[in-house]
Amino acid sequence: MWFCWDRTPQTDKEMLQHMTSMHKGWRGMLKSKHYKGKTFEDAVAFVPPGVDPSDWQTMCQKWNSREEQDIAERNKQNRTHQNMTYRRGCTSIYQLKDDFTHQREPDRIEVFKMGRCKDLPDGTHRWVDDESRDRFEKMTQMTTPSLQSDDAAPVLAEDAFIAVMGRDRPGRVRCVGKAETLRTWYGRGEGSSSSGGYHTQVQQLQQQLQDQNKKVEELCAERSRDRQELQDLCAERSRDRQELQDLHSQMSEMRAFMQQYAAQPSQPSRPGRELECEESDESADDYDDDD
Repeated sequence: MWFCWDRTPQTDKEMLQHMTSMHKGWRGMLKSKHYKGKTFEDAVAFVPPGVDPSDWQTMCQKWNSREEQDIAERNKQNRTHQNMTYRRGCTSIYQLKDDFTHQREPDRIEVFKMGRCKDLPDGTHRWVDDESRDRFEKMTQMTTPSLQSDDAAPVLAEDAFIAVMGRDRPGRVRCVGKAETLRTWYGRGEGSSSSGGYHTQVQQLQQQLQDQNKKVEELCAERSRDRQELQDLCAERSRDRQELQDLHSQMSEMRAFMQQYAAQPSQPSRPGRELECEESDESADDYDDDD
C-alpha cells in the first residue's frame, strides 16, 4: 500500500525527520541486540539478518571508537538523572493525539498526562514519578476556576503548561511532536531569547501559580481547623451522652428503691403508747373541771 502526500518544503522536512528517527531507532536496536556484551571480533563476525556485511562492519567500528564510547558513557550517566520520562515507548505523540477520545485536539497538559500516566482498571492512576504528578497537579490548579482567586484572570492550558514546565528550548517543543519548532508553534519571533513580552508573561503566570499554591495551603489549614473543631464537638457530645446515661441510671435506682419502700407492710401502733395518750386526755379533762 502506497501513501501519497502533497510535496511541500514542510512535508519534506517532516518526512526526513521521521525517517531519520526511524533509522536511529533501528541502529539502536541492532546495537542493543547484536553488539552489546560481545567482543568486537565476535560482533563483526555475526552479521544480523537483513544487514549488509560492509555496513555492519562500519557500524561496529564506529561503536568501538573511543569517541563513541565516551558519548555512550556520558549518555548513560545523563539517563540516571532524567525525570518525567516518556512511558509510551514507540507510540508517538501523534498516535496519542489520534487515540484521544474527546473529539478535539488535546492540549499539551493532556498530552503530558497521556505520555506519563497510566489509567489502572480500579480507576486510579500510576505516574512514572512524583515529579510528573506534582507538575500536572500544578497545571491543573492553574486552569481550574474553583481554585483561582476571584480577581485572577482565567489561565489557558497553554499558558499554564509554559509557566510550570518552563520555556521550550530551540529545536524542541514539548508534547507536540518532532515536526513542530519554536517558529511553527509560537509564530515568527516567539520563543527567542529577546522576547521580553514572553518572559514577562511567564513571570506573571508563575506568580499566579504561587498565589494558587498559597490559597490551597490556606484552604487545607482551614479544613484542618474545622476537622479539629468537629472532633472536639464530638468528644463533648460523647461526654454529655455519658452524663445523661449516668443520670438515667441514678433515676432508675431511686425509682426501684421507692417501689421497694412502698411495697413494705405498715407497722401497728403499740398499746402502751395509746394508753399514755388516753391518760393525757383524761388529765386534761380533770383540769378543766377544777376550773
